[in-house]
Amino acid sequence: MTTVRNGTSRRDLLVGLGAAVGAAATTGFVFNERSAAPSTTLRLALVDVRHAVPGAVPGQLHAMGARAVPYADVVDAAGRHVGRLDSAIVPGTAGESVLHTLNLADGSLLAIGPHDMAGAYAVVGGSGRYGGVTGSYQLDDHGSDAHDLTITLHGLEA
Repeated sequence: MTTVRNGTSRRDLLVGLGAAVGAAATTGFVFNERSAAPSTTLRLALVDVRHAVPGAVPGQLHAMGARAVPYADVVDAAGRHVGRLDSAIVPGTAGESVLHTLNLADGSLLAIGPHDMAGAYAVVGGSGRYGGVTGSYQLDDHGSDAHDLTITLHGLEA
């Protein structure tokens, strides 16, 4: 019996992608020119950090073992409210990660990092003023409901 396929298989796509990446690496192709751009550091803080279980109904107990994710207000060095941080759990083969949406007055940043609140997060996207930037941020926990937030961005227009 003969099987006829129309189109490209997943294996063919992966082989093609691998060949393209290999060719780009050997020819010195630059994937991200912004990495050489000057960086901008924003120093903010998270205050009133709280946790919620996604999908939980107010007034009802959530399922046993349900994971809570953080949300918080974002303030600048003077204590002025400048935005909000919301989170979602992202399951993976090596455990869970947390996806943060940092909504600021002039745009949003999307970052992924460890399930623990404190740690390093990779900025994987942005909108508004932050569209097209790359970078990371560090959340430092000092044992209270406030966290220092140091954001380093590349490609941010002045």
